[in-house]
Amino acid sequence: MFKKCYVIPTRMACNADCVFCSSRFREAEFAGLPEHMAVDADFSRVLHSLTSEPVLKYEITGGGEPFLNRHLQAIVNSIKSALPSAYLKVYTNGHIFRRIEGIDELNISVAHWDTSLNNAIFRLHQPRNIFSVLDFFSPERTYKLRLSIPMIKGGIDDPAKAREMIDKTCLHVDGYVLRPLFPFTPQRADYDGEFHIDDPRVELDYGACGHDNVLLWMPNNKTYRGWNLARERSCGSV
Repeated sequence: MFKKCYVIPTRMACNADCVFCSSRFREAEFAGLPEHMAVDADFSRVLHSLTSEPVLKYEITGGGEPFLNRHLQAIVNSIKSALPSAYLKVYTNGHIFRRIEGIDELNISVAHWDTSLNNAIFRLHQPRNIFSVLDFFSPERTYKLRLSIPMIKGGIDDPAKAREMIDKTCLHVDGYVLRPLFPFTPQRADYDGEFHIDDPRVELDYGACGHDNVLLWMPNNKTYRGWNLARERSCGSV
């Protein structure tokens, strides 16, 4: 049984250049793949194969910035149509103002409430104030809205700053997820297991899911067991 399926609609293209970007470490592995996932016959074949498997969580994430894929809404619509009971989550840096419908959750990545500090970390091509981002995505929505916060030096790197982020944004969002960076990332904040926020809206995600119990759906419309592209999975079996 697979815990979830990561859907990567955009290989590397992004409107940011995050100092902690993990895709850089996979650039050689991702070389040769299409930049964007297409909704075509190969896409339909993968989706059909997933209807017979107990995968009920789908996370559309990077790679690059998912909102740069012009087929994003069609990808969402197709997954929801084929798998109506699946929980569908999209990750974005939130700086492309584009409506998305049919999802269960939108996670907006943000490193700090201060625009200059946030941009020093995300290095966005056209930085926006985080509150203007929330003003766009928060009203009249049918999905859960969460902030996805990297625990990074110079950003949200201690519980007090996390609490201040919550206090400043809680009227706009439903929840928060705090994520340590990969261990090899120089900007990783020191938290040594003591980074605790006593708030039911806050989840700490330490990335503790094994490679064997997640699927990876890449822009070439092939699926893999985990993040290792040498472990291609047949669309007809698991």
